[in-house]
Formats: sequence, structure tokens, C-alpha cells
Amino acid sequence: MKRLFLVATALACRAPSAPHDPVPVIDRLTGVWIVELHRDGAPNTAPQRILVGLVPQRRPRQVDWTSLVNPTHLGVFDDAGRQAVPYVGLPVAGATLTGSAVRLVLNPAPDHGSLVLEGTILGDAINGRWWISDYVVSERGAFLMRRADRSGR
Repeated sequence: MKRLFLVATALACRAPSAPHDPVPVIDRLTGVWIVELHRDGAPNTAPQRILVGLVPQRRPRQVDWTSLVNPTHLGVFDDAGRQAVPYVGLPVAGATLTGSAVRLVLNPAPDHGSLVLEGTILGDAINGRWWISDYVVSERGAFLMRRADRSGR
């Protein structure tokens, strides 16, 4: 009886699932994304596009990068992203998903030179702000991320 009570309590306390979004929370970032970076102060220039692929960490490991701690997702980005991110070594991406809040970091390991994006996910799009983490914030702007595929869904 005590075990049944504990199971019932655990089920009652879990976060309600949204009926309109059947995708498990951890899989909401999984897949290939097209990121469009719009620079502040440059309204008439075309956005820079970067392709990013993310997969969830099914067995979370302790990862402490300077600009991202304990990511829920790991991935890579394309050559266009290598041009956008100064000081890039390997094209590594890491992301955290907390509710609808997303933090995506391209080149997350160093203490400077990472491209940091923070925004809100809604369906197949993420909107928010980005900046280059440097000794001073050198560039920044708004971004839009759109899912390029639906294989992660």
C-alpha cells in the first residue's frame, strides 16, 4: 500500500504534459537547425546563416565549459559558423533546455570567443538574443532559429 501511495504521489507531482506538443521535452532541441544572426546596428544587411545539429545527452555527464555548464544537448555547426565565431577550434556546440528557455553556445570551451544564443523555443522556432563572449561584448544582435528537418521529432 505504501508503494502504491508513493507511485501515485510521484505521478501527481510530475509536470503536466502539453497535449498540443507530443514531443518529449528532451527531444525538442534534437535535429538540424538553421540559425539566422541579425547584427545590432546593421538593419539593411542580410542575416548570417549557420547550420547547427544537436542531439540530447541521454546519460548526462558533468561538462563544465566556461560559457555553458551541464548541457542537455551536444552537437556541431557548419563552416559558416566557423567564420562567425572567433578563435574556433573544433566546431562544437552545446545547449541547455530548461522549460522553454534555450541557451546555445557555439565554441563553448574557451573563456572568450564563444557565440552565445539565449532564447525561447516555441514549436519549431527559437527567438532571442545573441552575443560574442569576448573580453568585452564585441558583437550582438537578435536571432531566429528554425528547424531544418523534423527527424528529431
